Amino acid sequence: MNNFKGFKVPEFIGSLKELRYLNLSGSFFSGTIPQSLGNLTNLLYLDLNNFLDQSNQIGLGWLSGLPSLKYLNLGGADLSKDGAYWLESIRMLRSLVELRLPNCN
Repeated sequence: MNNFKGFKVPEFIGSLKELRYLNLSGSFFSGTIPQSLGNLTNLLYLDLNNFLDQSNQIGLGWLSGLPSLKYLNLGGADLSKDGAYWLESIRMLRSLVELRLPNCN
């Protein structure tokens, strides 16, 4: 587990277009999730459990760019900061088989 508290998620991750598996759990990045993650169209597995520190709004609009995603873990995310919008983003994931939301507000 890596703790990047105080660091933002690098934008270049969104340029890894052939990436299929991304586990950033426990990394505790600061800031917001870059919209460029929506460029990972081949991504099948995404684990963001305890990915951002709790002071951040997660913002999930970029999820619509992940049509192949089968597994998503948003554990520890404060989804209440996004209102009902987060649910609309999840509903667009037509290939999603497993959604994990442990310890979400």
